Amino acid sequence: MEREHWRHVLIRIAAIVKRLAKNTLPFRGDDERLNVENNDLYLQMVKMVDDTTGFGLATKLQKALIKLALDIDGIRGQGYDNESNMSGTHKGVQRRVHEMNPRAFYTSCNAHSLNLALCDMVNCRSKAVSFFGMIQRIYTSFSSSTKRWQIFKDNVKGLTVKPLSQTRWESHVESVKPIMEQTAQIREALLDLAETNEDPKVNSEAESLATHELQNFEFLLGMVMWYRLLHAVNIVSKFLQTESMDIDHAIDLLQGLVSFLEDYREIEFPIFMDETTKKRLRSATLLSLLNSCMNLEKYLEHYELSDISGDDLCS
Repeated sequence: MEREHWRHVLIRIAAIVKRLAKNTLPFRGDDERLNVENNDLYLQMVKMVDDTTGFGLATKLQKALIKLALDIDGIRGQGYDNESNMSGTHKGVQRRVHEMNPRAFYTSCNAHSLNLALCDMVNCRSKAVSFFGMIQRIYTSFSSSTKRWQIFKDNVKGLTVKPLSQTRWESHVESVKPIMEQTAQIREALLDLAETNEDPKVNSEAESLATHELQNFEFLLGMVMWYRLLHAVNIVSKFLQTESMDIDHAIDLLQGLVSFLEDYREIEFPIFMDETTKKRLRSATLLSLLNSCMNLEKYLEHYELSDISGDDLCS
């Protein structure tokens, strides 16, 4: 037990050292003693890091119950997230509490389980990973400097782009929504960035996102599909985390989500295709749309006569 404890201590110390080194932060300060003001960053972070092993957290829980004059034998249920230090079947908090009180049955956090299922679903598909990587690239293109962010604000008057959350996958809906609802404006902002920025790398990235990714049918289709899916999951996830959540309503919502996913797979795809086609047309600039119409006029031409007028079709 003690050996395991010190192994975790060493892991946490190594993590602190790596974090400071990665961010080129100084280790030493005015004072190299614990629990004094103005000591170095390393000691400050060591003090912040506590024993987060199953043993350490279970011990803290036990002490807190004693302080509150509550008997641990009165526990009839436990509910934590799916991290190994909390839910581990051998050394997690739930296991150690169950050893002290066999009637303290454990149930995993449904909201966290739903989040993990969504995370695994995305990470097992390369196209999904690529799609969300593109969403993050669009955000980074504008957020890397105040000047670039101002270009975004000058072109997009509604929702701002947001970074992807690495812990709450269902909240990715907030990152997809601004791009889905403002595709044309964000494309113009990227083109503006490509024309005005002096960094060739930034210019190339912005132009590529504007002329390729945001005009790519597969990306636009993925945006429509993922927004609908994430929106449905997010509603259920938020309810599962509310203090007023009741089990009957939670079961109804989860069953409704399962039905939604079944219909989503079977009958929704043609709807997504139609919506994506309309979105692609809306996101096209007037010039590119005119060029397409003129090309169609030329394609239908025979003996200098055509079935359509490119100008009339565009207008």
